[in-house]
Amino acid sequence: MTPLSPYLNHRFTLKTSFIAAVVLCIAGLLLAALAVNFPMLMIARILQGAGTGVALPLMFNIILEQSPRSRLGLLMGVGNMVCARPDRGRCR
Repeated sequence: MTPLSPYLNHRFTLKTSFIAAVVLCIAGLLLAALAVNFPMLMIARILQGAGTGVALPLMFNIILEQSPRSRLGLLMGVGNMVCARPDRGRCR
């Protein structure tokens, strides 16, 4: 989905793309919660992955296009914190 996102950004508005990504994630979440077998769960995870694959590049695109230059570093840092796994950097 990530390589497809530039095409989607040119074809649709930011708001439409964001709403579609959120709907895909929520649909995948609900389907996963109601999954009774593995194929149903796999389809749910694919929907969640498609929504996330659109939402993450879209988030950085919105930050780069809409934020003022003086706040760009801070906002990119916050965006990266959203993507970071919480257990990275921990000693095992």
